[in-house]
Amino acid sequence: MTPFLRHSRAAYPVQDEDLAEFCFQLAQLLDAGLPLAQALKLQHDLVVHARWRTAVQQMAAIIESGFPLSDALRRCGLQIPLHCLAVIRAGELSGKLPEALGRLEAVLQQHVAARKHLRKALTYPALVLMVGGGASVFIIGWLLPQLAGMFSAFGSQPPATMRALLSVNEVFRQAPILSCLCLFAPPLCFGMATLLSTRFQRWLGHVLESAPVIGAWRQEWRASHLASQLAMLFESGMPLAECVSVCAHNQSNPELGHSLRQCCVHLENGHPLSLALGRHLRLPSLFIQLIQTGEHTGALLSTLKRAHTYFERRCQQRTDKLIASIEPALTLLLGGIMTGIIAAVMLPVYDLVGKLGG
Repeated sequence: MTPFLRHSRAAYPVQDEDLAEFCFQLAQLLDAGLPLAQALKLQHDLVVHARWRTAVQQMAAIIESGFPLSDALRRCGLQIPLHCLAVIRAGELSGKLPEALGRLEAVLQQHVAARKHLRKALTYPALVLMVGGGASVFIIGWLLPQLAGMFSAFGSQPPATMRALLSVNEVFRQAPILSCLCLFAPPLCFGMATLLSTRFQRWLGHVLESAPVIGAWRQEWRASHLASQLAMLFESGMPLAECVSVCAHNQSNPELGHSLRQCCVHLENGHPLSLALGRHLRLPSLFIQLIQTGEHTGALLSTLKRAHTYFERRCQQRTDKLIASIEPALTLLLGGIMTGIIAAVMLPVYDLVGKLGG
C-alpha cells in the first residue's frame, strides 16, 4: 500500500455533497489557468461550511510548502475517502488534475443522487410508522386510563382486552427505564454487534445474501459500487491491481475488504480480473461475464462504466418495487393494529353507555 493511501487520523467525516462541490469549484478554477495555491485561496471565499473553510486555508498553506494536493487533503483535518485521494494522486502524476477532479465530482454526484432517491423512497414508510406509533402511545398512555376511571366510577370492570392494554400502561408507569431498556435493547445490541463483531458481520452477510430479494439487491449494489470505483481509478491511469487494492482498503466491511485483497493477489499473479472477482466475491453472473468480455475486447474501462450504469439502474428499480410493496403492507398492518386498539377501547364504552341507557 503506497504512503498516500494511508487513512487520515482526522475525526471529521466528509459528506459526498461537500467533496463534490469542492472538486467542481477547484476544477473550474484550474481550468481557468490559476495556480493550485491561488485557486485554493480563491475557493476559501466560496466555501460556506466553516470546517471546510478552515481546511481549504490549511491546504493552501501545505501546497505553498511544496506538497501536492493529495497530501494536503490528507493533512488538512478532513477524512477523505481513500479512492478519492487515489484519483487525485493519479491526476497529479499524469498532469491532468482538472480532469481527475471532474471525474471524481461526477461519480460523487451519482452517489448523492442514489442516496437521495433511497431516502425519498423511505420517507412514506417512516412517516406511517411514526404516526401509527404516536397514535398508539396516545391511546394506551392517556386515553385508556381516562376510560378505566370512567368504568370504575360506574362500578363496572373493564373488559379483558382493555385490562391487557392497561397492564402494558402500568408496566411502563411503574418501571419506565427498565421498560425502555427492554424495548430498545434488542436493536441496540444488534447495532453494536454489527459494528464491533467481525464474526457477526460475516454471519449477517451470509444471511442477507441468502435472502431471495435482499440478496440479489446486495449483489447488484456491490457490483454497481465496485464498477464505479474501479472505472474511476482505472480511468485515472492507475494499474488494475492497484485499483483493486485501493478499493479493498476503502471498504468498511472487513470481509469484503479481505476478499478484494485476495483478488489483488490473483491479479498480481497474472490472473484476469473476472476470474479473481468470480472466485472471491458474490457478484451477479452477468457482471462477471461483462468484465470477462471487456478484458477479451480490450475495452475494460467502457465495460466497467456500462456495468455501473446498468446495475445502478437495477438497484433503483428493485428499491422502488420493494418500497411499493412495503407501503400497502405497512398501511394494512398499522391499520389492523389501530383498528384492534380502537375496538378494544370504544366497544366497551358503547356497551357501558348502552347499559346505562337501559
